[in-house]
Amino acid sequence: MTIVDTQPQVQATLAPAEVTTRGWPPCQGEWTYADYERLPNDQWRYEIIKGELRMSPAPRTRHQETSLNLASILHQFASSTPGKSFHSAG
Repeated sequence: MTIVDTQPQVQATLAPAEVTTRGWPPCQGEWTYADYERLPNDQWRYEIIKGELRMSPAPRTRHQETSLNLASILHQFASSTPGKSFHSAG
């Protein structure tokens, strides 16, 4: 099974797996941690929430640069106050 993002250059291919009684890939609502472990280690970010697979591409370089610049500005401001700032990747 191939899942394609709206941007044609971004594509994820599920790793081949043996046939199971419930089939592969599972229906939405039936995903488990074992299913998650079978997904490829590629440029997609996978999450399973209440049995549903959620996918999003990894952040692009421009997004990461913008996020870091904003975090830097917030950190400078927080340093002059009793507050703190934290930056998290992704």
